[in-house]
Amino acid sequence: SVVREDLNRVVCVAFSPDGRFVYASAWMPPNLTVFARDAKTGKLDHKQTLTDDTLAGATSLSISQDGKLAVAAAFQSKTVVLFSRDAKTGQLTQTDIARDGENGVRLAFPVEAAFSPDSRFVYVLDDEVPAGGGAIAAFRVSDLKLVLSSTDEGKDGCYSGARGIALHPDGKTIFVASDRPGALVVADRDPETGKTRVLQVIKDEEGDVHGLGGAMGVALSPDGRFVYVSAGRFRGDDAVTVFQVGADGRLLFVQELINGRGDF
Repeated sequence: SVVREDLNRVVCVAFSPDGRFVYASAWMPPNLTVFARDAKTGKLDHKQTLTDDTLAGATSLSISQDGKLAVAAAFQSKTVVLFSRDAKTGQLTQTDIARDGENGVRLAFPVEAAFSPDSRFVYVLDDEVPAGGGAIAAFRVSDLKLVLSSTDEGKDGCYSGARGIALHPDGKTIFVASDRPGALVVADRDPETGKTRVLQVIKDEEGDVHGLGGAMGVALSPDGRFVYVSAGRFRGDDAVTVFQVGADGRLLFVQELINGRGDF
């Protein structure tokens, strides 16, 4: 065991694409930590700790698929922070900050950030507390800067309590798990402009679906054919629900596993 005070309240772990480095974010104190990873033993060796008030409340840290960038979303500072990444050392260098109220950016409660498959865009889930709404903010990465592309507020509060995001490998579809409405949102994505629009909203207790109450996490199978949603972190159904991705990007119900209620 190794004692590290910079891991207090650590909430997120991410790998570099080559698996040589591990990155962790802690929201109190505001730290990002970099470790080198031994491929044989799996053990970690500390390389860098970044501490900055712009990372206050950092609950999300993602590495781009090309391995050149990293991004963190921080709800207390209402920021999205972009980093360049040294592929040899794994270390991060801050290159830009998108802040609430600057350059048209609205970030009331940014909690999750993810790169597009081509690493050209960053998508941020913003839960607009206490207003009760929510949005996906899209940023183009240009010359190591974050340039706001669009803000998609969805419809009928479908992004309220948005907590989980996943992008399809083809770059054309985004999936968002929203806690308060108990919903999985399917959004079309324009790969050139980065803009998104709601294609489908699947809600708990509609049709065959009974396991999306308190939806929090969403993930795709490696082949992009299936979507898996977890629910129940704060409240809800304590369930995992499975959907199949149709040819048009819309989802078809496959199965749900609900704690205490069996497999449907």
